Amino acid sequence: MENCEAIAEEINKAGGEAARAKINETFGACDILVNGSGGNNPTASTDDEYLNPDKLDDPNVKDFFALDTDGIDFVFKLNFLGTLIP
Repeated sequence: MENCEAIAEEINKAGGEAARAKINETFGACDILVNGSGGNNPTASTDDEYLNPDKLDDPNVKDFFALDTDGIDFVFKLNFLGTLIP
């Protein structure tokens, strides 16, 4: 998995401003942005989306408490910043 901080550094305000200027020059002012970015990471997902009391002690089932904070951080940056920055 790539380093989120390194990816974020590549996407900077100057790059966004240059893209906006080129779009405005070529097509005119932008009225809407359709952003198709998004995704997930297996380390940020549980095995079961609902709490199942029968599986609480099953070591083979990944629950909310077993989620990886780095995976959650990756998904947050991908989905939130991937929408906010553009």
